[in-house]
Amino acid sequence: HAWANEKGIIIQELLSRENHSISRMQLNRKFYLHANDKEWDEIMVSLAAAGIVLIEQKGAMIIYIMPPNMVLELGKHFAGKQ
Repeated sequence: HAWANEKGIIIQELLSRENHSISRMQLNRKFYLHANDKEWDEIMVSLAAAGIVLIEQKGAMIIYIMPPNMVLELGKHFAGKQ
């Protein structure tokens, strides 16, 4: 499963957030109909391997962050598709 739709959903979510980040719990709560927690973990690891997100541990929480260079690059890409 390539998860193209789910990757697009989370990329657009991160682009739309002021701080371009989301916690693992928020992600699973908001998009539970799209994939389960293990599937989202797999998707986010794939995006991290591509340099699209950073995965940070803050205490017991996992935070997914889109770095500024990706915000600029993907923001332009997705702006053309709206």
